[in-house]
Amino acid sequence: MATTERASVLSQALQLLDSVYKHTAYEDKCDAQQTFMQLRIELQRTAASAEGQKLIQKFDMLAKTVSTEGTFNDMVKIIWRVAKGMGGSIHHKFSLLVIGVSIVCVSLTNSRPVEDISSWTDRFVKWLGKQLTTGGKGAVGEGEGSVGDRMQRFFTNPYLHDFD
Repeated sequence: MATTERASVLSQALQLLDSVYKHTAYEDKCDAQQTFMQLRIELQRTAASAEGQKLIQKFDMLAKTVSTEGTFNDMVKIIWRVAKGMGGSIHHKFSLLVIGVSIVCVSLTNSRPVEDISSWTDRFVKWLGKQLTTGGKGAVGEGEGSVGDRMQRFFTNPYLHDFD
């Protein structure tokens, strides 16, 4: 993948992260702001790492199989499982998820109408924001614990609640 495309992936990932933040609601706004600032830093670090580069290459190839919103959602599930199984902090895992989804979006811009990708990612970010708000338990209403606790629960679930 060319340097320009890597920069596009990072730019897409930062935009995606900002959109997820806008679709969350936390009782402790300072904790949320601090966590998402840490995520922005971790996202850049992870994207530049060998593990991040490997993920980018892997999902750049796999993105070519995405042709509908259903296959996009399937790819998100695969990315979540890959990130879930990786070592590192919860911020690192979350960064891998965001980078993986971003590479799929960037790869698809060459083959799909932009409005398709935009609507797919909009639904994904709203869903992810809801999961982080409720603590990743598939529950409705308020979540429990810090933002980090909710992210941790999101990756310890056996499946993605209410996704599809």
